[in-house]
This record gives sequence, structure tokens and C-alpha cells, in this order.
Amino acid sequence: MTQKPLGFAALAAAAGLFLAVNIAAAWGLHGWRVDFTADRLHTLSQGTRNTLAALKEPVTLKLFFSAKLSDQIPQFKAYGARVREMVLTYAARSGGKVKFEIIDPTPFSEAEDSAVQAGIQGVPIDDSSGRQFYFGLQGSGAGDKREVISFFTQERERFLEYDLTRLIHNLNQTKKPLIAVIGDAPLEFGPGGIMAAMRGAARPYMVLQLLRQTFDVKALGGDAAEIDDEAAVLIVARPTSLTPKALYAVDQFVLNKGRALVFVDPAVESAAQGAPGGGQAVPRAEMPDLLAAWGVEMEPARFVADRRLGLPVETDDGGGARARIVPHPAWLGLGDAAINRDDVVTAELAVVNVGSIGSLKAREGTGLTFAPLLVSSEQAALMEVEKLGARPDPEGILRALKPTGQRYVLAARITGRVKTAFPNGAPPDPAPETKEGEKKDDGAVPSPEKKPEDAKPLRPHRAESAAPANLIVVADSDLLEDRFWSRVRDFVGQQVAVPFASNGDFVVNAVDNLAGSDDLIRLRSRGISYRPFTVVDDLRRDAADRFLARRDELQKALEDIEKRLNELQDRKKQSAAAAATLSAEEESAIEKFRDEMVRIRRQLREVQHGLERDIENLAAWLKVINIGLVPIGVLAVAALIALARKHRRRIRVMRD
Repeated sequence: MTQKPLGFAALAAAAGLFLAVNIAAAWGLHGWRVDFTADRLHTLSQGTRNTLAALKEPVTLKLFFSAKLSDQIPQFKAYGARVREMVLTYAARSGGKVKFEIIDPTPFSEAEDSAVQAGIQGVPIDDSSGRQFYFGLQGSGAGDKREVISFFTQERERFLEYDLTRLIHNLNQTKKPLIAVIGDAPLEFGPGGIMAAMRGAARPYMVLQLLRQTFDVKALGGDAAEIDDEAAVLIVARPTSLTPKALYAVDQFVLNKGRALVFVDPAVESAAQGAPGGGQAVPRAEMPDLLAAWGVEMEPARFVADRRLGLPVETDDGGGARARIVPHPAWLGLGDAAINRDDVVTAELAVVNVGSIGSLKAREGTGLTFAPLLVSSEQAALMEVEKLGARPDPEGILRALKPTGQRYVLAARITGRVKTAFPNGAPPDPAPETKEGEKKDDGAVPSPEKKPEDAKPLRPHRAESAAPANLIVVADSDLLEDRFWSRVRDFVGQQVAVPFASNGDFVVNAVDNLAGSDDLIRLRSRGISYRPFTVVDDLRRDAADRFLARRDELQKALEDIEKRLNELQDRKKQSAAAAATLSAEEESAIEKFRDEMVRIRRQLREVQHGLERDIENLAAWLKVINIGLVPIGVLAVAALIALARKHRRRIRVMRD
């Protein structure tokens, strides 16, 4: 066979092989994917795979996405493609348990009605046509159970896998998780505590009402010896007077279940202000032994004062002068710079308001992970709680505040294996109190109802956690109170909270996260799919700055010319005689000024067009480099290999 037919045959064989590989991939390798993205955006984590494997009943996921309207919003078009690919991956990995539908709710269609009925939020795309852009997901499971993501916001794209896996996890649950609450915070009764309840004036905190919308909540007494095994999460809310038995119960729950949200406090201001007679002593809720066992310490009897984050309050010196608004350095509004945006619990919080919050730090040598969730600014310092009292003086605290330049940790997530704070086992029962006038019983046989063997036996003592614990510790309990984050209104006999801070969201997010499975909690934030040309954006900003500077110069020159032109025209109008005498000069000057105005405006347009042209050229070159570099590199490598093979063949022919 001659060389030319041989070349044609090789080309035909290559084309046939190419078609065969593509057909085989389409039919035999359906669902196979290789993820080359920087953050493994399209690869499911092991936690998600475990959640899918644990599905008891099939679930259906309906993605409502306005595909046609997305052409007008490039970033959502890219994000929509990522969500679709991600859910397809879920379906492929579920063994047939996840069904997937894509619905395009075009304007004024039945599909749009279905989106609205499912609870998907529509966003107006423009003001004139009334068209709505939909981008949400509804999940349905056994027993008509429904879960909805009303809109996939770009701010939560990093948590896409977490949100989808959480939705599927919730659909797989047969009942609400049980949350146990222990501590002295009057969540059940409100600010007046049990005395208010006895008067019929109980008003549960709004944070408790929010929790009850999603969870079953069980309140425990401060002397509880055990915590329900069915509880998914324990909330320790202000442990000011827990008995040793109750503290031991908390310790053992953490070692057995490993999920707790803890609100300690170096200064419980609300309790001090609500004390009869306005006592000056500020109660504390410090629980140091348990915190130490969990690898964390709170500065005792000291709170964080912050000059920058102080909430504005009205102060009155009592002398009849007008009240002043001053920042309260002990009451902090923790905004964007103080919030960890990489943790799913705090990622979307706007502001968390706290009162006389403490400082947390990790203990060395514990092997536990300590991740800050809320921090102070650099304009902060630790101050003694004695400066608070029943009526804190914000201005006095502000004067005494000397910032250290350190950012203090105010709330943190602790993960890892923890040890007991009771190495000797359960604490002994307290000795029974002897009433005045009673004789001590010497050797008397105990009555049947008090025999130790009749008492309910406690579960076996555990010295170390059964599995890695996941705890969230907050150095403040005042943030639970309504006054710090919401205004409560009575509407048709119902209490309605109008929040002005994110305290409620913080608590609900934390409990929701801790109540999830181990696989769900271990999911971390990922990257984003929409990657703009950041170099182009930076250059655009720099060029825009230069353009604005040049434009300002030209604009000023234009204004000067217009001012002088107006002066000449005004002089012309004021005196007919002057007009007759100076008309030739004025007309010449006016014509000159007009020519100058036209020239300056032309320069402005040229500067603007040059800016746009440079940016477009740069973007085009970057696209060519990004899109063409890999193919060119592959072709170059292939050419080098071909040349090397040809060279080897020539050498073999010459030897033969």
C-alpha cells in the first residue's frame, strides 16, 4: 500500500474511533464525570453520599429556573447551570431514590402558578413588564412532606451542597428533633420569670417561639440529674445556679451525644436589673470546669468593651439636661467585620446585638479545633464587671476604655473529642438538711421511699466522648432577650416579632446545624461558579479613575467657558449701546468659546470611548489566552511527539 492511501486509511480509522468513543460515552458512560474545577464544585462530599445512602423513601426535587430570563443575568445563568448539574449528580448517586424535574416558569403560565404555589420567590426582572425571575427548589417526600429553598441567592452559593443535603436530610426525618433546654434564662416565662407566670403575665422569649416552629423543645429544671436520650441538641442558657448533679448531666450529655449550644456570661445584666431593689451584684454564668474540659476558657468576671462597635443608647445625667445619644461600649452591635462568613451558622447574619459579652480563648494542648464565629474590633479591651452594676454608665466606661488592639473571640465552635469534667464520676448527693429542733438520726433504718436502691439508676459514667463533639459556645446570654434584637407586637391576640437584629436567626441556625447528622455538620463551604475577569475589573476601575480625573479637568474647563460665555451674553442684553460698540468683539469671543466647548466635549467622548475600547480589547485577549491556551498547548505537545516519532522512524530506516 502506498503512503497516501495509508494516510487516508489512518485518518478514517481515527475518525471512526472518535465517533465510537463518543457513542460509547453517551450510552455506556452516562453519569460519569471528571471534575477539574478549582474547588471541586461538582464533586459530592462523603457526607452527602452517606446522606443519600441513608434515604428511606424516594424524594422528588423540582428545580424552578427561569431559563429564558436568565440570559439577562449572566451570573445567575452560570449559577443555574451549577445547581442543575449538582442536583443531577445527587440523582445519579442516589440509586434511584432522588427524582429530578426542571421547570421553567415562563411569565403568566401554569408553571409560574406552580412556582408560586410551591413557595418559590419571584424577583422582578424589570419594572415595565411585570416579569418575575424564579430560581428555587421544592423537595417532597413520603407523607406529603415538603421542604423549600425559595431562592438560590449568590451569597449562599458556597453552601449549595450543604443546603441541598440539609433539605434531603430533613425530608428523610419522620419527626421533629427534640431540643433540651437547661439553665436560668427565663425563656419559658419571659423577663418577669416564674413570678410573672404566677401573675398570668408570662411572655415566652421570641427565640423560644422561633425554635418551637421547627423543633420539639423540652425545658429542664436547674437540678435535673439526667437529660433525655432522645434529645438531639442541648441548649445551656445561662447556667447561674445549676446543681452539681445538673452540671454532671450536661457533661455526660456532651460526651454521649456531642451536640450543645452554650450561653455562658461573665455578667448577666438583665438579671441584675430585674433584681428586687436593684441590687448592685451582677450575677455570673461561668461554668469554668465544663468549659475547661471542652478546651475553652472564658475570662472570669471580665467583659469586652468595644469603642467601635458600641450600640447607641440614650443617657441622662439626672440634672434635667437634655438626654444624649452615646455609644455603649458594653452593648455591642456585631456587624459584618465581626462575623465569620465561612461558617454556615453565621454566614448570612446581618448584625448580632450582645450585652456585656465575655472573651473566649482556646486552651493549649487539648487537640480540639477552636473556630471563632463572632469577634470584637481592634478598638476593644477587657474590663471588670464591677463597672457595670445595676445602672451602667456608658460614658464612664468609654472614658476608662483603653483599646489593646486585640480582637477578642466572643463566640466559637469547638470540635473534637472531649473529656469529662468529673473524672471521679457523678458527684455525691447533698446531705439532707436538718430542720431546727430535729435530732439527727443515729443509725435509724431509712424509710422505704428513701432507700438508695429504689432510686433510678444513672447511665454508666463516660470519661471521654464517644465521637467527636460539636459545640457552639457564646460568652453572652443577654442576646437571648427580646429587647436586644426584636420588638414584639400583639396582632389579633398573637405575638409578632419585628426583628432589628439577627439574634433569633443566630440561635435557630446554630440549633438547626447541630441537630443535623454528623455527615451534614461536616459539610464545609465550597467555591463559586461565576468567576468574572477580576483582572479586567481591576483595570476597569483603574481606568475609570483616570477617566474621572480627566473628565473632571475637562468638565471644569467647560464650566469656566460656559460661565464666561454667559457673562458676555448678559452684558449684551444689558445695554443696547454696548452691544452696538462691542458686538464684533463679543461675537468673536462667543464663537471662540463655542468652538472650545465643542472641542472639550469631543475630548470627553474620546476619553470615554478609549476607556471602553481598551477594556474590550483586554477582555478579548484574556478570553483568547484562557480559551485557546490549553488547545494550543495540547497541539504543541502533539506536534512535538509526532516530530519525535518521525525522527525515530528515520533513524530506524537509515540503520536498516
